[in-house]
Amino acid sequence: DTVLSGWFIANAAKFAHCALFTSAVWPDRERGRNASGLGLLLKSVGRHADAVPELEHYLALVGDNRDERNWWEELGEALLEAGRPEDAIAPLDHCVALHKSKLTDESLPVFQTRGQTLDALGRFAEAAPLWERVIDHDNDPWSMRWYARTLHGLGKYVEAIAQADRAIENGRDPENDAWSYV
Repeated sequence: DTVLSGWFIANAAKFAHCALFTSAVWPDRERGRNASGLGLLLKSVGRHADAVPELEHYLALVGDNRDERNWWEELGEALLEAGRPEDAIAPLDHCVALHKSKLTDESLPVFQTRGQTLDALGRFAEAAPLWERVIDHDNDPWSMRWYARTLHGLGKYVEAIAQADRAIENGRDPENDAWSYV
């Protein structure tokens, strides 16, 4: 539940040394569904490498079930954050395919994580049109900031600065004159 996971996240450092009851212990379909929650919990406390097998176990159980398709993005994000961006591409591409390459509010996170992964791999030419598409869909300062980074990676410094300025302007919170994402 939310209270317990919040407490666990707040006290994560105290439990960093602990072994957890993982999917290796619950291989069957009925109890294996808990691996998804454990995977998210591990991600939330920065244990991305430990989250990967839990998310893989869960996805092995649910497959390509439409209701579970965004778990492929969770796996891709865990792989990226675990320092394995090359391995993250396949589950992210699989998730995009399950969304039929349609960019919607529901599929937005997978497109954003794929853009981050392409940037991490230095594949800026591939990432640029993806970020443009994301920004066209959702005028989000966070995505604008990543697009600025991509433009910088392409050597388009003037455009990168303009995009960063746009991110700052769109991220401004008029209520407290602060920035939400930049």
